[in-house]
Amino acid sequence: GEQVMSVEKTSIIRQPLLAVFLVALMVLVGYGSPVMAQEPAGEQEAQTEDAVVDEAIEQAMEKSFEEEITITGSLIPRADLTALSPVTVMEVPQELTYSGIVRIEDLIVSLPMVWAGQNSTIANGATGTATINLRHLGSNRTLVLINGRRLAPGDATGTWAADINVIPSALVKRVDVLTGGASTVYGSDAAAGVVNFIMDDDFEGVRGGVQYSGYQHDNNNLVAREINLARGFDVPIGSVTDGEAYNANIAIGGKFADGKGHAVAYITYRNIDAVTKGDRDYVNCAVNAGSDGPGCGGSSTVPMGRFVPFDANGDQIGDYVLHWTEDGGDGHSFRPRTGDVYNYAPWNHLQRPDEKWNAGAFAHYTINDHFEPYIEAMFMTNFTDAQIAPSGNFNRVTAINCDNPMLSEQQWNIVCGPGTGYGPTDVAFSWILRRNVEGGNRTNQIGHDNYRLVAGMRGDINDEWSYDGYYLNAQNNSFESYVNDLNVGRIANALDVIEDPDTGEWVCRSGGDCVPWNIFQEGAVTQAAVDYITTNAVMYGRTRTQVLNLTFTSDWENYGVTIPSASEGVQIAVGGEYRKQWLLNRPDEVYEFGLRAGSGGRTPAVEGETSVAELFFEALIPIIQDVKLVRDLSLELGYRYSDYKDTGNFNTWKVQGSWALNESLRFRAGYNVAVRAANIWELLRPQGFGLGGAADICAGPNPSATLEQCMRTGVTEAQYGDIFPNPADQYNTLAGGNPDLIPEEAK
Repeated sequence: GEQVMSVEKTSIIRQPLLAVFLVALMVLVGYGSPVMAQEPAGEQEAQTEDAVVDEAIEQAMEKSFEEEITITGSLIPRADLTALSPVTVMEVPQELTYSGIVRIEDLIVSLPMVWAGQNSTIANGATGTATINLRHLGSNRTLVLINGRRLAPGDATGTWAADINVIPSALVKRVDVLTGGASTVYGSDAAAGVVNFIMDDDFEGVRGGVQYSGYQHDNNNLVAREINLARGFDVPIGSVTDGEAYNANIAIGGKFADGKGHAVAYITYRNIDAVTKGDRDYVNCAVNAGSDGPGCGGSSTVPMGRFVPFDANGDQIGDYVLHWTEDGGDGHSFRPRTGDVYNYAPWNHLQRPDEKWNAGAFAHYTINDHFEPYIEAMFMTNFTDAQIAPSGNFNRVTAINCDNPMLSEQQWNIVCGPGTGYGPTDVAFSWILRRNVEGGNRTNQIGHDNYRLVAGMRGDINDEWSYDGYYLNAQNNSFESYVNDLNVGRIANALDVIEDPDTGEWVCRSGGDCVPWNIFQEGAVTQAAVDYITTNAVMYGRTRTQVLNLTFTSDWENYGVTIPSASEGVQIAVGGEYRKQWLLNRPDEVYEFGLRAGSGGRTPAVEGETSVAELFFEALIPIIQDVKLVRDLSLELGYRYSDYKDTGNFNTWKVQGSWALNESLRFRAGYNVAVRAANIWELLRPQGFGLGGAADICAGPNPSATLEQCMRTGVTEAQYGDIFPNPADQYNTLAGGNPDLIPEEAK
């Protein structure tokens, strides 16, 4: 008991409880009986035992302080997780165990500052990745790390953000979220902050599990039912159980070579079933907020077809839909449109189906105090389907030849008849919005193969200096096939129909294998016509990242560089990094020339590379420590010089201070400048038109922009207030890369 009490009285700051417990256990087990009055020889023996215990305590404490942790937001190792930067720490194993979550992004978004830019709920515009978006500043402005080293971009189609599908959730020890710029420490892309996944790569034994989960929902939302029925939409009712997810993982870890080395290997598998929005009443339609409350919206690209013809002067002469027999029509004439819309939501995935494999290993081997090689090898392959509603002719200006035999007499009079300015053999123009319900849903089939390898060496140079150098090589191969869209060129051919003078049959003017697409008569669209206008599109992409980093750290207390009022010395980190990235994006001609009716524009081919060489410095300066009301008052300084191959030289820096009154209360203040350099897509993507806007400020009878403003865009005074708005509220915008872009700056 006396010996244990001596441990408790030892005047060592921040005693690690584990070390105290181990020493106490050693005393009780190794030395057995309590100290009692003995003969002189026994007294000497007891004193010797006391000396051994004291030495053991000292060695245990020294060992605990030597095992410093590299924390997020700093290059300087410390004995605890306390950082001068505001870091939120999430203990992942407990969270995953008790939440039933199988996707790591679903866990991270429980933090209020985090949003998953790409996730399993996205169908239209899905990349098949899982990305993190801090503060809604963009996933490409959030730097993601694994054990303090970069996670490379996970897709080649412009998002240029890390795909956290690579990360095995069962092996994550914790997640550190630094919600402040950290470009001084980590380089570009940390403008919004840093998310650092710390792997449990030192555990021993076997760890594994199998998990099954699913959803159960009662479709009894009265508001959802009311707004769907008010719009004439079918709405799901009753209880539904779906969205099953299966997750299995196993990891094995242990020491080798008499404890000098340690290795961990893992493999995980995940399979998730689809859920569509049509399975849930509350997302069965796209809900719009109105002055009278919520209501169901929809698309004006409707199954019966919407037709907005223009006369020869370019003026609109009506807004019609095909008059179906169920509405009292003959199925071969137009009627004025009265707000007809199509409910596209039920087709869309609410949860995409997904299959994923992860495998990898972490290992390190201590040769001696100076050399400890380590390696991280990670592989991921996944595949997902992103399903949305059937395609169609989405509001394109379409030519209709006035000798087209598919037009009824009533339809011909509206499109080409007297007063339109067209002759019997002229070509009239119309906006046509016609949904291809005969062809079924569109699906984007997306897959990725990701490889990540880190090989490094760390150790002590001498008593004052340590080093850590590594090489990182990461590559992502992505592929996608867009299935069941429509080809805009073939749509034009299939609508330009004439009567064969020899046979009297309706044929396409273009000839070949073209089949007339008769959308002017109810039930007249044939499967052969659907097959002709349907197209698939294929795209392949690859990204590659290489990093060479060397960092030196030093505790100058051994040099005597300590402020007299502090108990710890000045610590510094210096080093350099070279980083190079490649991008290759290869679309087929359907993608590249914008032939998909649902694409809105071209998807150009892009190929190129960027690189940067950097030098960095960081210092932690304890000023006052271990006095009344000042447990720790420290200053942190940082600077990074970056020389970008394409855009020149830039500087980032930080100044941070921390005042800890005691164990429970700490004040922080800091200022830093962070940057994000343009990625290859932003630098080199060819310019072109594509969907990018939802409003025209100069359209409609009461434009939101003034006449003077609209005249700057080419609008004449006569046109002002008489420009017909886009019926689909979708506008093409000119977008592309700019090789002269300089880095963004965040303060």
